[in-house]
Amino acid sequence: MDRRPDWILLNTVAIAGRNSNASTATDRTRHGKTIEVSLSLEHPPHPSILYVHSSDMNLCMPPTVVRTAEDLLISVNMGFGPYSLSPNDCDYFIYQPHTSCPSLQLLQHPHPYFNDNDVGLLHRSDGQYTVAVLVPAATPNQFKLHVFHSHSKIWSCWTLSVEAPQEPFPMKLPTGSAQLHRHSSSGVIIIGGTGGTIGWVDHWRGIIFCDVLRERPSLRELIDADGEDDSFGPGWHRRGVSFIRDKGLRLVHLEVTATRLRDPETGFFFSFKVDSWALITWSNRRMTDSHKDWHRDCTVHASDFTLDNPAVTQGLESSGLLICTTMGLQESICPCGTC
Repeated sequence: MDRRPDWILLNTVAIAGRNSNASTATDRTRHGKTIEVSLSLEHPPHPSILYVHSSDMNLCMPPTVVRTAEDLLISVNMGFGPYSLSPNDCDYFIYQPHTSCPSLQLLQHPHPYFNDNDVGLLHRSDGQYTVAVLVPAATPNQFKLHVFHSHSKIWSCWTLSVEAPQEPFPMKLPTGSAQLHRHSSSGVIIIGGTGGTIGWVDHWRGIIFCDVLRERPSLRELIDADGEDDSFGPGWHRRGVSFIRDKGLRLVHLEVTATRLRDPETGFFFSFKVDSWALITWSNRRMTDSHKDWHRDCTVHASDFTLDNPAVTQGLESSGLLICTTMGLQESICPCGTC
């Protein structure tokens, strides 16, 4: 038998079907039907696959892995047909695939419900877990924090504001940047520690941190490093943030130089051609509320890459990831795949 991998790459879209093995666990859906989950382990670079089976699930919408932290938070759509898109149509399960005693637990919804980008999963050293959901409240600059501890099996809720002092946004906000005036989570990072710190990431505005294991949790915000362009689109298209133990935060920002292409029939600009790009990395060790804690580390331009393998060049051309200049003197790889 192959040795279990020390780490895995997990496909976040599950397969609807059975694959019973030592990791299989079962529970009941909201309607009382049996649901079965199994993990098929593969050694990297092959992805490991999650299998989900229930007569109750919507086969038009595949189950997805929302968060991983040794445990897995899984979303299973219980609606009908391809238009059941509301988070309220989904059952959420905590799957612990430990081979000694795998388990699956239906997670009760906090009221009213949450989106996948709002939820963080914290695995604790005692084997328990905590689920935390941060959603905007009706009042500006206030949030609802919902916390579920596995040992108590109940949701707690607080209405919180970001603690002062809070620095103003470090650059002039251009026209059409209304999304920067209000935090909108597009990802979650886990810091951990004794307080159980979780960060809700708005890739343009900043990160809201909360110690979810405290009896009286509070919110604090860290503003993100700013880029050199003002083309604010979906932040997760252009940025990635991670936490590295003993090294703090790392941010990667993609800046694209592009030409918008006019559609000859409608006259609208539906697409664009990437002329060049640059990747910029930032680091933040202190992680306070000061924008000055961000330090620019390095910049990599498309022109820094040279491709001398014809097979690689041909593969990138067919995938749409290779840009050739009109003079044919330079080739560059487009990392965003939109060209």
